[in-house]
Amino acid sequence: MKEEIGFYKLGGGVLNSSQSYSDFIPNSISKMSPVPSRLGAASRVYIISAFGNTTSIIQCILDLLKQQKRSAHRNQEIEKCVQRVVEVVVAVTRYPISQGGYYNRDRQVHFFKELVGKLSNTESKPTVDEQAALLQYGELIASHTVYDYMKVIMSHAGNVHYVDPRGIIKTSPTSPLSAEVEFKITQDNFDKAFAKIKPAAGKDALVVVPGFIASSRGKDSKPTLLGLEGSDFTAAILTNAAYRSSLDYANVDLTFLKNDPGISLNYKDGDSANKFEPEVTWTQVRTKVGNGDKVLHPKVIEIMEKLPIAVRVTNLKWFSSGHDHERISTLIRGV
Repeated sequence: MKEEIGFYKLGGGVLNSSQSYSDFIPNSISKMSPVPSRLGAASRVYIISAFGNTTSIIQCILDLLKQQKRSAHRNQEIEKCVQRVVEVVVAVTRYPISQGGYYNRDRQVHFFKELVGKLSNTESKPTVDEQAALLQYGELIASHTVYDYMKVIMSHAGNVHYVDPRGIIKTSPTSPLSAEVEFKITQDNFDKAFAKIKPAAGKDALVVVPGFIASSRGKDSKPTLLGLEGSDFTAAILTNAAYRSSLDYANVDLTFLKNDPGISLNYKDGDSANKFEPEVTWTQVRTKVGNGDKVLHPKVIEIMEKLPIAVRVTNLKWFSSGHDHERISTLIRGV
């Protein structure tokens, strides 16, 4: 029997509090079904953005490293920023879990602090490669936190996997802070990685993937970033790879879980949820983006508008609370 695969992009804007994390995440995951009519166990892939504003805080650390000479005052300001990142992560995950706790999260926090300390104690400004290596930690910490959580909370529902996109999404070695994706290499890597991930014993394969990050092709591979709204781009890249995969999935779809319950073509302040369109075309989405709306990144549109795949934009809180997500979301139909 052919397998199905569904992709779910959870943005940092909706993963910004202990309530959203501890209440909405497990409820959403338990309700997420890759397709309206299931053929059996499937793979569900969760693309995770950095929690809250942690990437912005890390950017502040980089600004301090780039703009000021090393001094006790500068290092104190950097340490304050590091503490703010930790505080956001702890606030989001203040509900404890058993069976090993947040081991992987804590390990990533340790690596983050270690790299900041190394960069703080040198006179030279961070290189672009070092900047990319530091900025990736927002997503690495968040995704490992969700992975730790799901291994305990969702183990009854499926087999939980962590997939590092740096081993799948390959980019050109130039412009590491906003790299160009090498789609052919990425496709081959996707097929190799996901061939090993299968539903088993009637349970879904639950896959956690950090968004935003990739790595350069070649033997001297280094971390690279996918630029603004890179986690949305990650979701589109992986969905595209699944659709074109030699693994021959029976169905592929993509859901963006955001703060808004859908897409409004004529939004005005005070509009209620039912003002959001039940269905739009990619041409309409492109027009909204061209008018300055940030509903989806242009790179996402470039990929998804060419595919016969249903893309849904919905609200994480409402989705997890049992609302009919087809009624309070917007469907974007593919070609």
